Amino acid sequence: NRGELAAGQPDVKPTVLYEDRRGRLWVGTAAAGLLLYNGAGFDEVTLAQRQILCLTEDREGSLWVGTRGGGLVRVRPRAFELEVLSSGPSPDGMRSLCQDTSRTLWAVTQSGRLARKEGPRWRALSAEDGWFGPAATCVTPAPEGGVWVGTGSDGLRLWRQGEVRALTRQDGLASGFVTALLTTPAGDVWLGTLTSNAVQRLRDSQFQTFMLPQVYGPFGSLAVDASGGVWAATVGGLLARVSQEALVDQTTNTLGTHHSITPLCATPDGSLWIGY
Repeated sequence: NRGELAAGQPDVKPTVLYEDRRGRLWVGTAAAGLLLYNGAGFDEVTLAQRQILCLTEDREGSLWVGTRGGGLVRVRPRAFELEVLSSGPSPDGMRSLCQDTSRTLWAVTQSGRLARKEGPRWRALSAEDGWFGPAATCVTPAPEGGVWVGTGSDGLRLWRQGEVRALTRQDGLASGFVTALLTTPAGDVWLGTLTSNAVQRLRDSQFQTFMLPQVYGPFGSLAVDASGGVWAATVGGLLARVSQEALVDQTTNTLGTHHSITPLCATPDGSLWIGY
């Protein structure tokens, strides 16, 4: 399946792709707002903030939209609700969202704070919660509970019930700057990093590294397809798939040439949606 966004609009560049439980494809854009694929084209979902950074769906069927500098928006079948992490005229934007195994929603803000939803409000974690920071970059649910958090300088951290476990380059991490995280249905945690041409899998506390011979920029987007295969894309335009324990370049087979790839989204019908 393929849909084309409106031509001639530089701000319509896709930033994130997401398929909800009803099979609808949502597209967040750099500055053209939130779009919904209708089978032939895209309908705009009117939001006050038009710069979309991340999307996720909770178990109640609400779509959560993280925006740049405009907080969180919850999209329900008949309602839109703006939620902010802090009061004031300039709420922190959201760059990464997920829901953990206990149904708690988590977010990483543009300023690098780790936050979770507690009842009707969002709260940034602090030292009282066992979170001392560095700046966070992305978040994904941990299969055993809690969340894995990528950071911009100190590698990967697992937060669970107020305790933090850190994994760094000394533990086998390719780089201290984690750019993308993904938890698969099988329980593996996959990650991309800033300064490496590698995708890594964390399984049973051990890292396995899948490398390409050439650097195409950091891996910034990860997706797992219906068959369990993991896809990775770089901002430099490379699309790769982990196949038989190797990282295989699929760019020319899929796109014909290199494009700057922003989001990936794999859907249950076997499709892989690519934003570039």
